[in-house]
Amino acid sequence: MVFTDTSNPPPARCWAPTPKSPFTPIVDGDAALHAGSRDHDEGEGKSIGVGTRGARERIPRAGRGPGWVMGFDIAADAPFAPPLPDDVAFVALDETDPDLPPLHPAEEELLGPRTAPRRRQAFTLGRAAARRALRQLGYGSPPILQGKHHEPLWPSGIVGSITHANGLALAAVGQAERFGGIGLDLEHHARWFPELSDQIAFGAEERWLASLPPEARVVATLELFSAKESVYKAFFPRVQRYFGFEAVRLWRQGDARSFVGCFVEPLDPAYPPTRSFRVDARWHGDLVLTSLVLDGAQSVHQA
Repeated sequence: MVFTDTSNPPPARCWAPTPKSPFTPIVDGDAALHAGSRDHDEGEGKSIGVGTRGARERIPRAGRGPGWVMGFDIAADAPFAPPLPDDVAFVALDETDPDLPPLHPAEEELLGPRTAPRRRQAFTLGRAAARRALRQLGYGSPPILQGKHHEPLWPSGIVGSITHANGLALAAVGQAERFGGIGLDLEHHARWFPELSDQIAFGAEERWLASLPPEARVVATLELFSAKESVYKAFFPRVQRYFGFEAVRLWRQGDARSFVGCFVEPLDPAYPPTRSFRVDARWHGDLVLTSLVLDGAQSVHQA
C-alpha cells in the first residue's frame, strides 16, 4: 500500500503561494534547525530553520496519566512505526540499545572533533538504524555519507529517510525502482513554541489552525510542521533544490489523522499542483511521527 493519493486531487491549484519564510535552509542534522534551541532531533534531511521569536511558552497539557498526550488517547501498546508498505524496510532504535554499533570510519569523518556528545549520539543512532534497515533489503552495512546539502546518500537504487528525537532514531528504506521517495519526521511536543504556526502555515492552513481550541491547535501545529518536514525529505532527493514551507499546502479530510497535500509551485513535474499526496501523522506518547511514501521511481534529478 503506497500513500500517494491521486483519486481525490486538490483544485486546479491548491492555493496561491504566499512567500513568508525567510529562514536559512538546513537539510540535515549537521547544524541545528535554529541555533541553541534544538537538541533532540537534528533531522537527516530537514528543510528549513524555524525561528523562535519571543519566549517559549509551556504547551497546554491536560492532567492525564501515561498513554495520553495533548488531548488524544494513545494506545499503550501502539507500535512505534508508521504505516509503511510491506516492501519498505523500517527500523527504530533506542539509545539504550546494548548492541548499538559504532560509526563506520567514513561516517566518523563526517563529524568534527568538536562535535557535541548529544549530536554524536543522535548521528550514530540514526546511521545504525539506517544500516539495519538496508540489511533487511540485502545491502549489507555500507556507510551512509552526506551530499552537499548534508542529506543522507543512499546506495544506488535505494531511497530512504532518517529521523531522530529524544534518544530514538528511525529509518526507512525502499527500492528506488519501486518508490519515488520516502520521508520520515519525528518531533517532540516540546518543539512547539507560540510563533511556530506563523512560520509554517499559509492561507487555509492558517485559518484551520486559528479555528481550533488552544490545546488542539498545539497538536495540529506540530503535526503540520512535522508533515511538511516529511514532504521535504521525500522530495528533496527528487528535485535537488531547497524549497520552504510555503511551497506545500496540506489539509485534513474528515477526522483522518493524515494530511492530503500538494505543491503550489512547479517543483516536480511528476507532482504538479493538481496532483496530491498523503502524509500520515500519529502520536506515540509525547512524540509525533509523520511519514510519506511516493510511488514511482522517476525523479527530476534523474531525468
